[in-house]
Amino acid sequence: MKERYIETNLKKQELADLLKDYQKRSDQFSIVRYYEEYMSLEEYEQMQLELKTYIIQAHEKRLLDYQNNQDGYRDELNQLFHFVNEDEAADYFDDLLNQEMDIYDNCQYCEFEHQTQKSLSFPKDYFIERKLTRITPVTIGPVFEMLTFSIEALDIVTSKMKKLFSTYQVFGDEFEDLCFYKDGEVIFKICSHEEFAIAYEDM
Repeated sequence: MKERYIETNLKKQELADLLKDYQKRSDQFSIVRYYEEYMSLEEYEQMQLELKTYIIQAHEKRLLDYQNNQDGYRDELNQLFHFVNEDEAADYFDDLLNQEMDIYDNCQYCEFEHQTQKSLSFPKDYFIERKLTRITPVTIGPVFEMLTFSIEALDIVTSKMKKLFSTYQVFGDEFEDLCFYKDGEVIFKICSHEEFAIAYEDM
């Protein structure tokens, strides 16, 4: 699949055409909102385990890609940071890991256990999954509530979109980061606050 970056905040007809195109290709979509409400200890522990696993696997992949010079990764880093030896490279990767583990540690269960939970109203007929997560297709770190629906519910969300990188008031709160899926794979994703989108297209 080829990645196509979109950094222009499309409006009106261009936005409508783009969304219609990916609606035809997709079978599901997801949206997220920042989450500071109640969660169970089980939900918190699962969310943290998911993030920790992601961080460790990303660290191991960086090391392996560097050792194997995957797609010129070692050459690129050596040129960028002027590493003298592999120990300096190892220190760089350890620093990255520590930074990511600091992100992991900055979320504690006490922030959620005594909060109330907002009641959302969304179309149950098209609802697939609700997930509390710190990893979405476009970002890691903050706590999000991600809702996934079958593609038939898309018009409910997109009717609230004024432009590509806008947020949308829907289901009783402000959501963002619309992502399209086909057979479980992301084929289009929007990062609303950072104002970019990535479309995945056949080569």
